[in-house]
Amino acid sequence: MAYGWRSRNCSRVGFKSLSDELFYSRIIHRNLLGNLALLLPLGLLGPIALPALDRWWRVLLLELAYSATIELIQLAVPDRSADIDDVIVNVTGALLGYAALRAVRRAQGARG
Repeated sequence: MAYGWRSRNCSRVGFKSLSDELFYSRIIHRNLLGNLALLLPLGLLGPIALPALDRWWRVLLLELAYSATIELIQLAVPDRSADIDDVIVNVTGALLGYAALRAVRRAQGARG
């Protein structure tokens, strides 16, 4: 069996697999929530560990690069697939983490 770019399962159409899972599959919870949760801690804790990440667009760029790298690596691993929807959901999770951090900081500022 030949391995390479042509033999891999790679979805480049945005929201295709997500819409299929939403309407036709029971694994939506595991896949969608798992991908949301994967990078949420980086969006939440990244700006605390690296103050240079204290802008939403910096978090977006870092998480986009990180998630795209994960998907590209999956192309080289047998029995794995790359999916643009995973990148979209991972980045969304990171931005939700960043939004949670901002909300906590705002609440702390209002209290004190």
